[in-house]
Order: sequence, then structure tokens, then C-alpha cells
Amino acid sequence: MSPRPRFVIIILGLLVGACGSQTAPLSAGSSTPPATQPDAVTTTVNAATTTAAVDTTMTVVQTGPLYQVDIGGRIMVMECRGQVSTPTVVVDAWSSNGVRALVEAVSDFARVCTYDHAGTRRSGPPPELPRTAQAYADDLHALLSGSGVEGPYILVPWSLTTWTTILYAWTYPEDLAGVVMIDPRGPGVSSGDLAALPEPMPDEPLAVTDVRNFLLELISNPGENDDEGLDWHASEELARAAIDEDGPLFGDRPTIVLSATDTFEDWRTLDLPPEILDLFWQVWIDEQQRLAAESSRGEWRVVPDSRHAIQVDQLGAVVDAVREVVSAAG
Repeated sequence: MSPRPRFVIIILGLLVGACGSQTAPLSAGSSTPPATQPDAVTTTVNAATTTAAVDTTMTVVQTGPLYQVDIGGRIMVMECRGQVSTPTVVVDAWSSNGVRALVEAVSDFARVCTYDHAGTRRSGPPPELPRTAQAYADDLHALLSGSGVEGPYILVPWSLTTWTTILYAWTYPEDLAGVVMIDPRGPGVSSGDLAALPEPMPDEPLAVTDVRNFLLELISNPGENDDEGLDWHASEELARAAIDEDGPLFGDRPTIVLSATDTFEDWRTLDLPPEILDLFWQVWIDEQQRLAAESSRGEWRVVPDSRHAIQVDQLGAVVDAVREVVSAAG
């Protein structure tokens, strides 16, 4: 495989981060799965059938804050902290970057959970690759239902996991209490960016060619540019179809969309013409505002002095947004 262009490295680092490493290690120097640790409690929970063929009876092994759930022959791992209460906050951020501090802060006033995606850390591999955000939404629903952690749920996605939240809300609306999106990548960003690019020219900057090739490769080689094998193009199309339906997707559920002021910090190191960067930024913002409009109680909120990982630069702003939605949904 040929080396990835610098643009691809930057965009993957910006939007994906260290994929699949959300929850903290069990203990320093230990890789023992929760099922084999002492004081584990095994229970059986009846869960509703989802669109991802899972058994209606699931085995749960709980060790302290860790849940190991058998979702029909596959194991997924989740960690929950804070006093048992509803609604339950579920942080889906793909990366450990700032998530631990966010979970600890939210656990002071709400029950909050994070989980390992299929095929990452302690969760078992998915049945097939590539897979779409709909499969992620089905996994999350099976995990929450099988764990016995009571809903409804406030979903807190970051970046790409916004597509999972959209499809979760579309497929399981009765489970949703509210949403806080952290600098989300709307499902129309890739197509909008592609449309914003000029026609190919022999003497165009290499960065422009790299961007175009990357966006086209998302269509022609699904899952190739994603460490978890996520089919970006199919996922975006599914999420777009969900929000294109009549009526606001999130209904009257409290929804806050947090927008960073400097999402494209690394992009400015590339040789992209300023006018293209401006168009990309407008696409990004338009998509975020559209997501906020998917709730009759939606709000688009700009967080000053923040990059894409707002939870790192301005943790308090994220915690405040979650607190507001928990209070409004309670």
C-alpha cells in the first residue's frame, strides 16, 4: 500500500483520533478482561430485538463500573460512572482524547457511560467489514438494552460519531432523551466539500488534488481510509436520508450543537487556496446549524478558543451543555 498523502493523515488525525480507545484501562499494566476479574456479577437481561440480528436474551458480566455484554455471540464492553439516575448520558467520542475528564465531570451530576466500539480494545470484532454507522447504532442499542442500564439516554457524540447518533435517533426514537454534539461532522460535509472544489486542473496545488482524491476514495473504496473499517460514504448517505425526512429528527428533545472556532487549524498548514478553505468552513458550519434545527429545542453554540476536540480545550463548555440538557430532559 502506498503512503497516505499528508492531507489524508491530517484529516484522519483531526476527525478520528485514536479510534476505539475511549474507556480507561482496567488497571495499570493489566489487560485482564472484566469477565475474569473478581467480584463479577453475571445476570441475564431481556432486550428488545434490533435491526442487527441479536438474541433477545443477553448475558451481562458486571465488574464495578465495567459491563461486558454478550450481544448475540459478540462481546461489547461499556463503563458507567455516577449515581444511578435517568436520563443516562452516553458519550460516544471514538478517542480517549479528553473523554476521561469529561466522564469524570459529568458523573458528578448524572449517570454517564462510554463504550468500546466493536473490534476496539476489549470489545469483540464486528461480524463484517466495512460497516456503516447504522451498524454502530444497532450495536449501541443492543449494548444498552443488554446491559440493563436504564434509559432514556442523552447521546453525546464527537465528530464522526454524530452519524451514529442520527441513525440511533431515527431507529430508536423512544430511547432518546436529548443530544449534545461536540463539533459534529454533519452528513453532508463530504459531498459539500467535493462540490466546492474546482474542476481538476493540471497545475492545481497538490493539496487540492489530495483532497479530491480522498473524497472520491471514500466512495470507491469504502472503509479503506478508516481504522475501524467505517464506510464513510454509505454512513453519510444513511444519515442524510434520516435528517431529510419530514419533521425534526430529534423532535422536541433538548439538543445543543457545540461548534469549535478553530476546527481547521491543521488544514491551514496545507497548500489549499484560502477561498477553498473558506468554502469548506461554510459547509461545516451550515451542516452544524442544520443539525441544531433538527430539534424544536435545538441550539447551535460557538465555543470560543476551541479546536475540534472541544472537550480538551474547553471542557467546562461541554460539561455545561450536558448539564443543561440533563436538566431539560429530566
